[in-house]
Amino acid sequence: MAAKTALLTIAVLFCICANSMDAAKPLPSIIKPCPKNDPKLNECAVANGNFAVPKFKNGIPSYGVPPMDPFFMKEIQVEGKDIGVRLVFRDVNLHGLSNTKVTAIRIKHDPPNFIWNIYTPVMEMIGNYEASGKVLILPISGKGDFNMTFFGMDVQYEFSCDTVKKSDGELYYAPTTHKVDYSVKKVSFQMENLFNGNKLLGDGMNRFLNENWREVEKSWGPEVAESIAGAMTVIIRALTSRVPAKSFWT
Repeated sequence: MAAKTALLTIAVLFCICANSMDAAKPLPSIIKPCPKNDPKLNECAVANGNFAVPKFKNGIPSYGVPPMDPFFMKEIQVEGKDIGVRLVFRDVNLHGLSNTKVTAIRIKHDPPNFIWNIYTPVMEMIGNYEASGKVLILPISGKGDFNMTFFGMDVQYEFSCDTVKKSDGELYYAPTTHKVDYSVKKVSFQMENLFNGNKLLGDGMNRFLNENWREVEKSWGPEVAESIAGAMTVIIRALTSRVPAKSFWT
């Protein structure tokens, strides 16, 4: 899957960067550590997570953390299963992630495993698209600007880590695997220049997409969600490659 390949490439680049600069950095001030053995650790993590999320909006350049809102993605490829469409989104900006609320966190220390439940009221994907194939029963083709808006998105993001000792003698978290599940209350679509600019056909297809958003989302959604999870993966790796594991706890 192209989206997963892109995430793997990002992960490899971060690993290369991490190995080239082993000097430990302190935990950024916007992240408040929790007591590692606190019986209410999960509740502490939720509160501190909600304090930190909006402060990631502009990123943390000195830690290699990119801006979160908008979060830029060069390309997302979607091979829509069951409906026969190939869709490529390019130069995509995700708007609205800084309004995300953390609703639950579950933490296990040995081995390190983290489950985050988050809610984003509105998230817009804006960029360029190229489409060919069929959407459900109708042919689709075109190339131009697009806007895809997700309303009421609940995401469960789980990731596991190894701990590795670097040349500075400190132990660092090294994320290994992740899994994402999500649900959404509604999705709206607007794709410009469909069918080589034929307004009648283009308006009809946009209307069809919006009337049948549940079926379309079932096909496109998982790969889009996997790519969106890349926003979290990039931020996590940027921090864990620079900040020793012990610094995340008191």
